[in-house]
Amino acid sequence: MEINIAFLFNIVLGVVTAYISWSLKELYNSIKRDREEITEKINKTDQNVKEISKDFEGHRNNMPEKYVLKTEFNYEINRMKEDFNREVNKLDMKLDKVRDEIGEINKKVSGLLTVMERGMKNS
Repeated sequence: MEINIAFLFNIVLGVVTAYISWSLKELYNSIKRDREEITEKINKTDQNVKEISKDFEGHRNNMPEKYVLKTEFNYEINRMKEDFNREVNKLDMKLDKVRDEIGEINKKVSGLLTVMERGMKNS
């Protein structure tokens, strides 16, 4: 049996073509799997972004209830200081009146004691 060169060439060409076809099919399947994985990860990432956005919206909507702006805080602190100083001034004025009244009582008691001492000396 004689092997014809054309026959041998056809066999080699068939094997090479089969190998190239198989390689291209495997490459296509690999690309398809990678594309599906990437699509799944993108969808999962989109879902995570939506959840984070929803959480952020919730926090942003609740911030005015939990936190106060620095300017508002400073305004309220200054108002409280003014109220405190006004009340302290009222207490100071009352204490001054009490001190003055105690001074008057002290003078009257001293005057009475002096009168009583003179009265005892005279008796």
